[in-house]
Amino acid sequence: MLRVRSSRPEPTRTIVELIGEVDMSTTCDLAAQLHTHLEESRRLVIDMSKLRFLSASGLNVLVAASNDARERGVPLSLKGGDVVQHVFEVAGLRAYFDFVDG
Repeated sequence: MLRVRSSRPEPTRTIVELIGEVDMSTTCDLAAQLHTHLEESRRLVIDMSKLRFLSASGLNVLVAASNDARERGVPLSLKGGDVVQHVFEVAGLRAYFDFVDG
């Protein structure tokens, strides 16, 4: 199960927090939500620090969101602990994304 919460601590920055698991059953909804946030935001941070699982299909959604963000000129950053960053490293995607601490 995946829960998605969003907040806007600043008028130009949206934080989307992913809680739980991103798998094949949750990726369509996640993709739609990220697309909506990219339309409404000038900067997007995806906080994955509370994810327990991230599937390959979830990685694909994040790559697509990153491509969409680049086309729109919206900076997109990921937040996640060492485990999340390791998943991106193993997939060869670590350098493709901007990771932030806070």
